[in-house]
Amino acid sequence: MDSLILDFGTLKLHWQPVLLSFLCAFFLSSLVAIVYERTFQGLSWSRGLMQSMVLGSIITCLLMIAIGDNVARGIGIVGSLAIIRFRTNLRDPRDLVFLFAALGAGVACGVQSYIAATFGTALFCAIALVMQASLFGI
Repeated sequence: MDSLILDFGTLKLHWQPVLLSFLCAFFLSSLVAIVYERTFQGLSWSRGLMQSMVLGSIITCLLMIAIGDNVARGIGIVGSLAIIRFRTNLRDPRDLVFLFAALGAGVACGVQSYIAATFGTALFCAIALVMQASLFGI
């Protein structure tokens, strides 16, 4: 089983770090989604937004793994993603911040910066919980 190597052109990846990246992205973005749910103050939180946080994090992790350190791949992926237009209106700017935090965790996991991803996500979630408990901005 140790001989399975993923071949991305000139970049050879072993399956263990790739799996670790996806699992880390999943767990960290799930933490962000749970904190979003716990600190939400509106009438009802969006289940679709919470799922988008987790799934978007996994996709950004996948894209960062696929890009690697190849500039041409990065430009190609950005060009292909520019075709997609998101017309979803978020009700609250806070929703966008939480979505961006989950995507950031996915990017950090995709480049295998697990310590930055873990501490950044933990710090973001802790600050969101403290702001909720302190009634900051009300």
